[in-house]
Amino acid sequence: MQALTREELAYTSATMGAALLDLEGPPNWDEEIDERKLDGCHFIRCPLGQLFGTYQHGIEALNLDVAEEYTYGFNGHDPKIITEAWRRVLRERRSTS
Repeated sequence: MQALTREELAYTSATMGAALLDLEGPPNWDEEIDERKLDGCHFIRCPLGQLFGTYQHGIEALNLDVAEEYTYGFNGHDPKIITEAWRRVLRERRSTS
């Protein structure tokens, strides 16, 4: 079995984060994120920051622990890679709606 690349792992995590937001996040959350301003590691421009005001407010609203922050693609990945992963997830969601 071949190991995932960092890009594949970040994309998988962002996809899981999107699924979590579908269940626990605000309605139409994906329409609220400005892809042009998106920065996966900035506390206000990250997905949670854009949805909940700050990264920390998002973590608290979703009741995530440190391991889950990584699992769902909200923390712990290379900034450029996770930002691109979230952009890919958003583009894919928007192209099917």
